Amino acid sequence: MKRLLLFRHAKSSWTEAGLDDHERGLARRGRRAAPAMGQIMKVRGLQPGRVLCSTSARTRQTLSLAAAAWSDPVETVYLDSLYHARARSLLDAVRVHGGMVQTLMVVGHQPGLQDFALELADRGEPGLLGQMGEKFPTAALAVIEFPARSWSELAPASGRLSHYLRPRDLD
Repeated sequence: MKRLLLFRHAKSSWTEAGLDDHERGLARRGRRAAPAMGQIMKVRGLQPGRVLCSTSARTRQTLSLAAAAWSDPVETVYLDSLYHARARSLLDAVRVHGGMVQTLMVVGHQPGLQDFALELADRGEPGLLGQMGEKFPTAALAVIEFPARSWSELAPASGRLSHYLRPRDLD
C-alpha cells in the first residue's frame, strides 16, 4: 500500500511589487496555516517518509513550517520541474523520485496539484471528492492511497481519497 500526500503551498504574499513569482514568500495567513497543517498531519499519522518539493520560495517555506511539527526529519528532494507542473509531470516525478517509502508527499502549485489529485483518485467519500473537485485552496492536503508496491505502478484512477483537509476545517 502506498500513500501519496498532495500539499498545496500556503497563502503567498503579493506585497513586494516586482518580485519574481518564483521568489514570492508566504503571507501572514500562510505562515499560520502551514504549521497548523503540519500539526494535523502529525496527529493523524500522515507524516511522509520523503517529500518532493517545488523550488519556489512559498513551497519551501510551507514545507519548513509544516515539517517543524513532525517527530522525525524527512528526506526532501527539491525539483525545479514541480514549479507549476501539470498532472503528467507530477506523475512522472512521483514514479521517478518516490523511492522505497510508503508515504510520499508532493508540495506544489495549482492547477496541476488539483488536476493530479482528481486524475488519481477514483474512489473515496463522495463529499470529500466533491470538495476537492470544487476547490483546492492554499495549504490544502489530499491523501490518496494506492494498492501498489512501487511508485512506478501508480496510474490514473487507481487511488482512493482517504483525507481532504483544508486550513478552514481546523478552525
